[in-house]
This record gives sequence, structure tokens and C-alpha cells, in this order.
Amino acid sequence: ASDWSSDVCSSDLVWLGLQLYPKAGCDLPDGSDIDVPVQAAKDAMPAVQEALASSDPGGGTPTSAALARALGYFTEGAGKDLPGSKYVLLATDGGPNCNDTLSCAADANTCTVNLDGQCPSAVQNCCDEAMAGPGAQVGCLDDVETRSRVDALAAAGVSTFVVGIPGTEGYA
Repeated sequence: ASDWSSDVCSSDLVWLGLQLYPKAGCDLPDGSDIDVPVQAAKDAMPAVQEALASSDPGGGTPTSAALARALGYFTEGAGKDLPGSKYVLLATDGGPNCNDTLSCAADANTCTVNLDGQCPSAVQNCCDEAMAGPGAQVGCLDDVETRSRVDALAAAGVSTFVVGIPGTEGYA
């Protein structure tokens, strides 16, 4: 049996890149900068492996913003002219949040901080500015916008695969 990663890495047929979520806060890098630019897998794999090995999960989960970036890449950016099938592999350790235009009701199922069990018991809703302070709404579950981005990618011919790593059980 052959080693899949060796086969992929020696081929020019598979291209990949990597965008990590921010280590703190919610902001993705400005412009089109990503952690590992999309390139032939044989060239990208060492940088992808190094980036993953040197990164610990933390910070927000700006899923809809990351998917919007992927959509732009494949419809208007350098990925527009790539031949072959196009895919997004979304691996995440939490629910989508980081949309500061949202507001959450006291329902714990609309706030990622509540769903993750990180809200102190004295606070009813850690995503409500009135209860938790300015900026709290970035913890609101951004499921509607995230699904919209996946639909937009599909409409553009880009399939999205979602992998939930430990920490995502409450978002299944």
C-alpha cells in the first residue's frame, strides 16, 4: 500500500493552502494573506505541517468570515482560474461566532460561550452586552451566516467538507 501523503505531496494534481483562525480575538489577517498560500501540495505540505504543529486552538471562530474569504478566492481571486474540482475543508474546534452585528437572547443555545460552558453561573447570557459588557455579542452563534456562505460556495461549484474536532460536540 502506498502512503497517501507521499502520493499527494509528489503530485502537481492536488493543490492546497491553509488559513488558521486567529489565536486571539476574531480578526483574520488583512487582505488576501493566509498562513500557507494555495500551491501544489508537494510544496505546501511542509509549511502546512509546520503551521499546524506550532498552533494551539484558541481565540474566536470567525467561520463565516473565513468561508467568505474562500468564496472570494475561488470566484474573484487567484483560485478562479485553477483547473479541476475545488473544495474547502473546514476543520473547527467550536461553533461559529465573531459576528459583532448579532445579538443573542438569553437562550443558552444562541451563545457559543454559554454552549461551551464558559459563562459564569452568575451571568445569564455571556453574549448580551447588557449582562456581560461591550463586545460580548461576538460570542453569538453565527449559524445562519455560516450556512449562507456554504450555500454560496456550493452555488459557485465549491464543495465544503466540515470536520468537527474535539470541542464541537454541542454544535453537531
